[in-house]
Amino acid sequence: GIISNGDPTQQKHKLKNSILEYFDLVITSGEVGVAKPDTKIFEIACQRAKVKPDQCIYVGDNLVTDILSCQNINMKGIWLDRKDMDNNDNGIIKMKSLAELGEIIKNVAN
Repeated sequence: GIISNGDPTQQKHKLKNSILEYFDLVITSGEVGVAKPDTKIFEIACQRAKVKPDQCIYVGDNLVTDILSCQNINMKGIWLDRKDMDNNDNGIIKMKSLAELGEIIKNVAN
């Protein structure tokens, strides 16, 4: 699934020509009335997907809004840090490119 802050029509239109076909669920803040970093949006996504947060891996490009907030409900977060903004060993799983995702998920899922 996808969790996005924004208007549902705009987000689905933007995703339609790229990655929408790979996802069964799109949750937008405009649709549910709450936005990241509020953990409620992650909880709503889990409820709709019929999974528990600890069964999910969330990929996001904002450390605070995406990764730290999803971790607050026990969801695993992977930070897409394209600019290599954080060199600290703070326990955050990160990648510089989506090309790394498959290998990282293998390691995180185990």
